[in-house]
Amino acid sequence: MAKTLIDKTAKENIILPHALKTIHALPSEHRNSYVEARDKWREAYDQSWNVANSYITSHVPQDQIQIVKEVSDNNKWNLSGMPMGKAIADLKLEDFVCKEYDKIKSTVGESGRYSHHGREAFHLDQCVSFNLVSRESDDMRSYDARADFNTYPDRSTFELVEHDYLKENGIMAVDSKEYQDRSWRVREELDTQINSHEAYTKWVVDNFNDKVCIRLNVDCHTQGLAVHDLDDFNTIKQEKILRSRMSMALDNLKEERQGYYDDVKGILSKIRSVEGLMESPLGKMMKPIEGDLQGVGTSIALTPQAQFRINKLNNALDGIADTPQEVPNVIVLHGMSGTA
Repeated sequence: MAKTLIDKTAKENIILPHALKTIHALPSEHRNSYVEARDKWREAYDQSWNVANSYITSHVPQDQIQIVKEVSDNNKWNLSGMPMGKAIADLKLEDFVCKEYDKIKSTVGESGRYSHHGREAFHLDQCVSFNLVSRESDDMRSYDARADFNTYPDRSTFELVEHDYLKENGIMAVDSKEYQDRSWRVREELDTQINSHEAYTKWVVDNFNDKVCIRLNVDCHTQGLAVHDLDDFNTIKQEKILRSRMSMALDNLKEERQGYYDDVKGILSKIRSVEGLMESPLGKMMKPIEGDLQGVGTSIALTPQAQFRINKLNNALDGIADTPQEVPNVIVLHGMSGTA
């Protein structure tokens, strides 16, 4: 009986993509853990922001920042870092969207991919540290616990929360091993693709446009703020806890899926024909694509030159009764373009 052989291209373009798609559709406790933490994150973020912002603005009152900004605008400071003639209360994160990279800038005049405050008088806060300190303590260095909070979500948070969106749209996550392991030259090419999508800044503006807190450059955001109330501290910290759960769940999910995928590749490496594939432990998984493997993309394995030589050999063997005359009828499956 003729057998349909499977070549390397068919495995890579048809079978393995189908296996990967099947693996990604499998139920998983790790996937459920990720979804549960993700679905709780936004509400937790808003609660954390409300408490964190109350501490930040009591330490750096925005109306006082406005007074200094009016002095800046009246004297036309060229290094204010803020839009001219726009009140602090009216600023939005869209005012700080970088035109070159998919990022939020700390000042409107900032250029390049790296954040810096330079000599600008004001800057947009991003990460603030909150230290749980007992009311009796007068030393900020002797705190009981610390929580960092982003006054607007950074890119790594976006990539956690919007993990599915990035996968569906083929956008690589910067905070991923796949990106970090590439050479700097390849990362430069990937950066161009990532920046062209503007996915992060669009997400920030669409969801957190009013999360603006401005600080004087002399009062850098690395200064920790004391929190005496344990409930307030726990509320601020809850957002980071959920991010950690999302990150851990995705790491575990990736490891789980990689294990499945390695098992499939191991079995597939020992299979040469479609018939063998369907009789193997992978048969049930491959049933939906059996018709594709048996039909489209098949051809006779022998080239015209090889077929000519075989015919010539068979003709030479005519008349030799004890020599087998039949040449095995072998079909080879050639690869198809596209993915499952």
